[in-house]
Amino acid sequence: EGGRSWSYCSEFIRDLVDQGFCVLSLPYFGTPDLPARLRVVPLEYFAKAFAWLETQHDRVVPDDYALVGGSRGAELALLVASRYPEVKAVIAIAPSSVVLPGPVARKLEVLGGQHSAWSENGKELAFVPMAYSWTSFRGLTTGKQTRMVEKALRNSRRVPEATIPVENIQGPILLVSFTRDDVWPSVLMSEQIVGRLRDRGFRFSCEHASYEAGHCE
Repeated sequence: EGGRSWSYCSEFIRDLVDQGFCVLSLPYFGTPDLPARLRVVPLEYFAKAFAWLETQHDRVVPDDYALVGGSRGAELALLVASRYPEVKAVIAIAPSSVVLPGPVARKLEVLGGQHSAWSENGKELAFVPMAYSWTSFRGLTTGKQTRMVEKALRNSRRVPEATIPVENIQGPILLVSFTRDDVWPSVLMSEQIVGRLRDRGFRFSCEHASYEAGHCE
């Protein structure tokens, strides 16, 4: 995600339009005039999109939006929805329960060059860093990073401050995870999200559907 990936999902978009939805596919990095990498992307950018949608009176119901995202886009959807009450539903496909760092460009960046994927008010959001270890090195080298992220989630100091406050979301949530996910533990993190919502008395519905498949297949 980040570029115009959803724009190429024509069948999915057509199904939504046929059901009466107006669909906006919004890139947020990797295209001209946007950050080249998923690093310190400002959440205010998405507030501008909501402001623009409010002006589209002939086709959009204002303050009644649903967000759909996969992988880092799912992390983003939950994060944005937890801050902007105009979002009334979220579909998070292979989500993260915490804010994670932007992907490193070089293996040695794990030593000290990690940065949050997101920012707010000019400051990086708190994130859970990847430990400098053989587990991380293997994950970055092979692309199979589930164990690397599982190890990062055991960071008792950084996880609490980086956990996405999903209980603030003003509408129902659908989580989709994959049992053979080799990018990150989407089943575990979906279960963490469900547990947090339950513990905090979330007043909307939340459904977690898990499939025997790889990451976002």
